[in-house]
Amino acid sequence: MLLHRLLNPLFFKLRSRIRWSRSGYRIVHPGVSISYTGEVRNRFNQLCTAYPTVQTWAREMDEALFRRNVLVLDWLDQFGRRVGEIHRPGSWLDIGSKNFDYAYAFRAIQAAGGDAHASLSGVELDGYRVYRDGYSRYDHAMYHAARTESTYMVDDVLEAKLLSARTVTLLFPFVFAEPLLLWGLSPGAYRPQDIYDRALALTESGGELRIANQGEREAAESYALLQRCCKCSDELEIIEVGKLICQVETYPADVYGFIVRKK
Repeated sequence: MLLHRLLNPLFFKLRSRIRWSRSGYRIVHPGVSISYTGEVRNRFNQLCTAYPTVQTWAREMDEALFRRNVLVLDWLDQFGRRVGEIHRPGSWLDIGSKNFDYAYAFRAIQAAGGDAHASLSGVELDGYRVYRDGYSRYDHAMYHAARTESTYMVDDVLEAKLLSARTVTLLFPFVFAEPLLLWGLSPGAYRPQDIYDRALALTESGGELRIANQGEREAAESYALLQRCCKCSDELEIIEVGKLICQVETYPADVYGFIVRKK
């Protein structure tokens, strides 16, 4: 960890200054042929019925992108069913969007709520990490943003000028320092309480912040962070969604969800 603490700030600063980007990223071989069976098929059909745009994904995506969005949509659907609102119209902001390849899942939920052209935005601190294909996260994200009619910004959410949204999502935020360092971020980026506070500040009145955490330990720390947020405001209600189980695709860790409603 000491080496990460010493070198990460240098490499992050270098990436941020170079801002590597090149044009031309696209899905090379779109078209997916996946046959689900049994209960898995039933769950997938349920998602297709609830979110009709899913039915177009198979011909527009490659297999990895398709599976990724089905996975995220399944989680988000479980959030919605927990509070009795699977269709979620209105503006949407995702914090820590990486390459924003799951933007299709967000847009599917908005579209199912009759709001296919509502604002959809993603913000990512480390957007210029370069993948093996020679394209940066930014290149990938701009491709997905164009296809989902959304926006993507490389910036620090604590400093960026962002519009508030009806739904704000934090999918796997860094609540402990070690994972953050292993992902190449600077120690100074470890400010979980500030990020949770900022996410709630960006949530509109009457809106929701939805958080997904990996493992029981991270979920417990996430809940503690939310409780500290709520001590400073009587306008917040924490709802423990519990364990999110994707019946269609697999994920290597247990995932737990929280919803914070803002009055």
